[in-house]
Amino acid sequence: MTGNGKMKTYINKSNDEIIKKHIANMNEFCIENIDFEQGKEQLQMIYRYYVKRFSSDEISYKNLIILKDEMSRDVNIGENYNKNTSHWMKYFVSCSGSEWKELWQAL
Repeated sequence: MTGNGKMKTYINKSNDEIIKKHIANMNEFCIENIDFEQGKEQLQMIYRYYVKRFSSDEISYKNLIILKDEMSRDVNIGENYNKNTSHWMKYFVSCSGSEWKELWQAL
């Protein structure tokens, strides 16, 4: 890494490109129109809540469903969480393990 942080910028750009790709795939798969900033924010919200509840090492659809059910019981969070993640839950079903890993590491 150089003193001016170029490598960090490169890594972030690479992560953003991965996230951008998955947002585009989700939009196509779910017939949504989520822009990059909104999609990234939604994915980061899923990630934040997921790692609070489960290990960040591996993502599983089963754990995402458990998390969704738990979030639904919280009146303050549940409605917003479900509204902002339902399309992602549909999209995640179509992803392979390597796609999940790629996205998870980018977050």
